[in-house]
Amino acid sequence: MINKILDGTVYSLSQLEGLDWFKTVVFAGSAQDNYSPLESSLVQVSNRIAKHKHYSGIQSICENILKRLSTCKFHRLKVNFKFAEKASLDTFLGRKAHIQFIDNSDLVKTFISMFSDIF
Repeated sequence: MINKILDGTVYSLSQLEGLDWFKTVVFAGSAQDNYSPLESSLVQVSNRIAKHKHYSGIQSICENILKRLSTCKFHRLKVNFKFAEKASLDTFLGRKAHIQFIDNSDLVKTFISMFSDIF
């Protein structure tokens, strides 16, 4: 099963140059986002992932990405959204949080103003 991950696109991308060209890299994720697991968004291996059947491949991908960041600053931002409606199918499925990262201009403006030293 490890070969499936090591032969995949994400593993190949993790080996490419490019991240090290940046001065600062920001990883942002939310536990409310069920489309992109928090560990994946933050490029980190947690105890939960350590129990995963693909752990070794996931760890290799994270290590490949993080070693490219040795010459720059990087930050991990965990975001918790407060939604006006208490329950909806999008919120339950984690879709709403995922879309917030893509489509919420106020979130982007907040990131930029709160972390102006990064940008």
